[in-house]
Amino acid sequence: MTAVPGDGRGVVTVICDACGGVEETADVLRDEDVVWPSLTLLGWTGSPFAMGMHRCPGCAQSVRAERFPAAAPAPDEAADAACDIRDVAEPRARIVLLRADLDQHLVDRIRPALVEAAAAGRHVVVDMRHAGVIDSAGLGLLVRAYRAAKHRGATVCLVAPSRFVLTVLHTMHLDDVFPTYPDTRTAMRHLAPPAVTAC
Repeated sequence: MTAVPGDGRGVVTVICDACGGVEETADVLRDEDVVWPSLTLLGWTGSPFAMGMHRCPGCAQSVRAERFPAAAPAPDEAADAACDIRDVAEPRARIVLLRADLDQHLVDRIRPALVEAAAAGRHVVVDMRHAGVIDSAGLGLLVRAYRAAKHRGATVCLVAPSRFVLTVLHTMHLDDVFPTYPDTRTAMRHLAPPAVTAC
């Protein structure tokens, strides 16, 4: 257990799994197992659930520096290393195949690809077959892309999300927000406008 939600004082206590630091925030939870809103308020990263890895901002930055010690690549190179991106003309969509879990490190690299496509009114198809886990930052990115896409009449859908990802979406009451499909072909078929038949 790395978070203690909803104690008698109406706060959530979160514990950093790296340094052991403790911080408290207001109890904004509707489900006692979900700590994502509290983590977001504090700027922490990690699992949306009470059990799981949680890191304070300082430790998250240290882990990022250890994983990526070299100079940061150019934005296009970073996105290429993190995922495959393909634009489709009909239906007007961007397919983003993730190559790793959708955590803070991947979010930092793919945010421009998702948000730019959604803001341009493209459907966004996020292929998650290689992303078994999503953290609070990943969930936040999906919600941001969804809002931008919806404003433009487009959709953000998920392909082959893991059971963990589906559980997070269900717990956060987002399972109706993101349509899910078993494969990219099925997603594209559902996004295509209906054929017009002559009378």
